[in-house]
Amino acid sequence: LIEPRYDEAYPFVEEMSLVKLDDKYGFINPRGQEIIEIKYNDANFFSESLAVVNLDEDFGYIDKNGITIIDFDYGKASDFSE
Repeated sequence: LIEPRYDEAYPFVEEMSLVKLDDKYGFINPRGQEIIEIKYNDANFFSESLAVVNLDEDFGYIDKNGITIIDFDYGKASDFSE
């Protein structure tokens, strides 16, 4: 079981769960370990191995290691597809 320390936690998608803590978002693995830092203003589930996240009012895409794959250059973004 994962110790309840998050304000919100969502179902696991692609072996990762989106979590919210103090109005910031990040991701944990099924063992409850934080694998992507809880620092984003907004985030969505992984889709095709990328997640859209918001940092400093701009959106970009990160991979499952938290590495920026598509730069934070967008005012709006949706789930990654193709």
